[in-house]
Amino acid sequence: MSELNNLLRRHAVWSHHLQKVCDEIGACELAYKPMPESNSAAWILVHLIDNYREFVELAGPERSEEILGDLPRPTESSLARMGLRQALELLSDYREAFLALVEQLRSSERLEQTCPAGEGKSWLDLVYAVASHEVYHCGQLAYLSHVMQQKAKAARE
Repeated sequence: MSELNNLLRRHAVWSHHLQKVCDEIGACELAYKPMPESNSAAWILVHLIDNYREFVELAGPERSEEILGDLPRPTESSLARMGLRQALELLSDYREAFLALVEQLRSSERLEQTCPAGEGKSWLDLVYAVASHEVYHCGQLAYLSHVMQQKAKAARE
């Protein structure tokens, strides 16, 4: 299934970009919001974790428990307190759970089938939605990084 391989390859590239952007943001800036109504980097990371978790939970309680194990479900404030490295490790653990389910669906040739809880969408459609959603939020994190760099530059001048 070359469409899926291409999608997962692009997802891996963006996941790498996400890591680089988060490294630029830095641990002390996870809770920073440029405006009161803005999302912080911690909120965006929790949102990505929730998207991975929700995708895995579509497989049903037994399967999702098997795949997710005892991964904690963080809040924005708990993620900001745990620090950048630990937050990114948790995101990576959730990404691995997502990819494990995708691989199970691929090997059982169920990716093209409609997901029972997916509002009429196929599993492949949902994989695409999760992967492209991360790309969107990577852009938000890049913007936050840029704003923080400008703020730091202005403080130095």
